Amino acid sequence: MADLEKRLRVLDRIEPPDLWGDIRTRETSRLLEPRPANRWVSMAVAIAVAALGIGLVARAFLGESRVAQPGPTPTAEMSAPAVANGEIWFQRLGGEGGTWIEAVEPDGSNRRVLFSDAHAGGVDDVGATYDWSPEGSRVAFIDSTGYIGEVPTGSSWDVFVMNADGTDRRQVTDDGGFDAAPSWSPDGTRIVYASDRSDPNRPACEMDFSCNVDIFVVNVDGTGQLQLTSEPGVDWQPDWGPDGRVVFASERDDPAGDVYVMNPDGSGIARLTATPEHDSQPRWSPDGTRIAFVREEGDSFGLYVMGADGTDARRLAGDLSTSHSVEPDIFDDFAWSPDGTMIAFVGGGDRSDRLFVIGADGSGLRQLVEDEAGLSSPAWRPQPTPHRGDVTPVPATNGQIAFVRIDPDSVLARDGAIPERGLFVMNPDGSNPLQLVGNSAHPGFDPAWSPDGLRIAFSASLEGLHGILVMQADGTGITRLTSCVVPECEGESSPAWSPDGSMLAFWSDRDGREGVWAVTSAGTDLTLLLEGFSPLSAPAWSPDGRLIAVAGSLFNADGTVGPPGIFLLDPEAQEVVLTIRPEGLDLPSDLTWSPDGEWLAFAASGEDGGLEGAGIHLVRPDGRDLRLLTAWSCPTRTCTARDPEWSPDGSRIVFTRAGHEPGSDGSNGDLYVVEVQTGALQRLTGGPGLDCCASWQPIRER
Repeated sequence: MADLEKRLRVLDRIEPPDLWGDIRTRETSRLLEPRPANRWVSMAVAIAVAALGIGLVARAFLGESRVAQPGPTPTAEMSAPAVANGEIWFQRLGGEGGTWIEAVEPDGSNRRVLFSDAHAGGVDDVGATYDWSPEGSRVAFIDSTGYIGEVPTGSSWDVFVMNADGTDRRQVTDDGGFDAAPSWSPDGTRIVYASDRSDPNRPACEMDFSCNVDIFVVNVDGTGQLQLTSEPGVDWQPDWGPDGRVVFASERDDPAGDVYVMNPDGSGIARLTATPEHDSQPRWSPDGTRIAFVREEGDSFGLYVMGADGTDARRLAGDLSTSHSVEPDIFDDFAWSPDGTMIAFVGGGDRSDRLFVIGADGSGLRQLVEDEAGLSSPAWRPQPTPHRGDVTPVPATNGQIAFVRIDPDSVLARDGAIPERGLFVMNPDGSNPLQLVGNSAHPGFDPAWSPDGLRIAFSASLEGLHGILVMQADGTGITRLTSCVVPECEGESSPAWSPDGSMLAFWSDRDGREGVWAVTSAGTDLTLLLEGFSPLSAPAWSPDGRLIAVAGSLFNADGTVGPPGIFLLDPEAQEVVLTIRPEGLDLPSDLTWSPDGEWLAFAASGEDGGLEGAGIHLVRPDGRDLRLLTAWSCPTRTCTARDPEWSPDGSRIVFTRAGHEPGSDGSNGDLYVVEVQTGALQRLTGGPGLDCCASWQPIRER
C-alpha cells in the first residue's frame, strides 16, 4: 500500500512535457508602446471614430426587401447574472487640451479624469469606444497603431484590452485595418468587432465609408480570429447578447442601413428592421429581451427600444432642446445600465454636449454632465455581485464529464520522459470520449467546469511556467489566468470556481508562500486566502459561497507539518473556522461539496493506511454522520478510490477506482459512478492507463 500511495503521489505531481512553445505562439501581439499624440490629429481621429457610428446616414434610400425571420425570442430566463450599476465612463475631446476618459457616478456625482493624453500621470493615448467585460474588471477599446514618427496617422486601429485601472494593457488584434466597436462575449473570453481589414482597397478608402466593413470575432488572447460576415458594403457596430447572439447594423439589403441579428459563428442572419430611416448602433439589454438602437429622424436622431425579435419598436428620446440650444440634439452613442433599468446617452447641440440618463421605459430623463469640449461613447460599468455569502444555488442537470487520462506505458514514458496525458470530455454514461487538449498541444490537469457549464479551468506546467488556464467547453479559446515560473513557484494547480463564476481558488506556492490562492475569472486581483498549507485536495467552494473546504495539513509555527484533516476556510476572513478529522480514517483527500451543501464527499484510506474502511466517504460539514459510500472486495492491497465529484443534480458521484484489476500496481484506474442513495456502481471507462480527476458539467436552465 505504501508503494501504491507513493506512485499515486508521483502521478499527482507529474510534470508535463516542455511544450510551452505551442502556447507561446498564441500570445497576443507586442504591447503598444505609448507615444505622445499630437492633440489635433488625436482629436480628428476621435471625431472620425464617432462619425463612423452615424456615418451610414449618408447612404439614404430604401429599396424593396423582405425581412428574414429571426431566431427564437429571448425570455427573462436568459437573463445575465445580476449586477449593480457602477460608474459611467465617457470620452471627452478637449480641443486644445487633448482627449480624456472620464468617469461619473450614475447620480452625476464624483466626476473625475481616469486617463488622458494631456495630464500628468495619465497614459499617452487613451483610445476610443470602450466596452466593459461582463464582470466589470476589464475594458476592451480601440486605439491607433499607425504612426509617422510620434504622430498617429489613423491608418491602423486595433482592439486592446486592459484592467479597469489601466494596467496590463494588451493588444488583441494586429491586422493593418480599421478595427472598431469591440463587444465582449457573455463569458468574457472573446470579442466581436467590425473591421475593414478584408477590403483589398485598404488603406485608400480608410474612414471615408467606401470600404467594405465586416464583422470578426477573436479570443481575448488574440488567437482564433474568425470572419463572421462577408457581404459587400458595411456590416457594423456588433453587440454580443447574453443569449449568445450578435446584433449588428448593416446596409446589405438597404443603403440606408438596418438592424440584423446572427449566431456567434455568423450563421442564422435575420433582419430585424426594414424602414426608410437609417437604423444603427443596436445594443442588447442585459437580460437579452430588448434591443436599443438609434434611428435617423430628418436632421436629428431618436433613441428607440424594440423587442429582441424586432417588434414593438418605440421611441424613448430625441430632439432634446435646452436653454443652450434651439437646434435638435443628435445622439452620439449610448449604453444600457448593467441592471437594464436605464440607458445613458450623449446628446449634443450647437454649444455643448451633454451626458443624459433615461429610464428604459422612457421616463426619468436627467442630465449628468455638460461640457463644451464634446462628449462621446458612454460605457456603463457592471458592479460585480459579491462572490461570497450571497449566492443562491441554482439547480442544474447533468452534462458531460471532464477527466484526465494518463498513460504510464506510453512511448514517451518508455523513453524516460513524462507519460502522455490528455484532458477529455465524455457523456455521463461513458460514451463518446473526446480529447480536448493533450501532450501535443496543452497538457492539462485538474479540470473544473464553470458554474454555467460553458468553460473549463485547468492547470498546466510547461518549461517551468506554471499556471491556471481557462478554455471553452469545446477546447478552444485557451486563456491564461495565472502564471509563475521556477524559482518563483514550484507549482500552481487544482482550480475551483466560486458559485457565481467570478473567482477561482487554487493551490500555489508562489513567492515562497504556499497555500490557497484566489484570482478573478478575468485573471485579476490575485489574493492569498490561506498561507501555510500542504494540500491533499483541490479547494472546494461551498454552494452558498461562504466557505472553502480543503484537505491537507496546516504548517505549525515552527515550520513543521501538522496532522492531516479537512479544513473549512472563510475566504472573507481568510481563516480556518472548522477542522474535521474523521475518526478511524487516514489522510482524507479530494473533497467535493454536494450541490445542496449538506454533504462533503472525500477519499480516504483506513487507519494507518489500511484497506479497512478505505473508499469514498460522506460527512456533514460540521463533522457529523460520517459514512462509507463505496465498499468492495479487493484482490490485492493496491485498491484505492480517489477524486470524487458530485453530479450537478446530487444523485451520483463519479470517482476513480485504481488498482482493482488483478496484477495491477495501482498506476492503472478507471472512472466509476456510484448512486448516492443505493451505492450501486457503474463503470464508465476501461483500458490501460489511469483515468482520473473528473469534473461534472452543470447544465443550467435557461
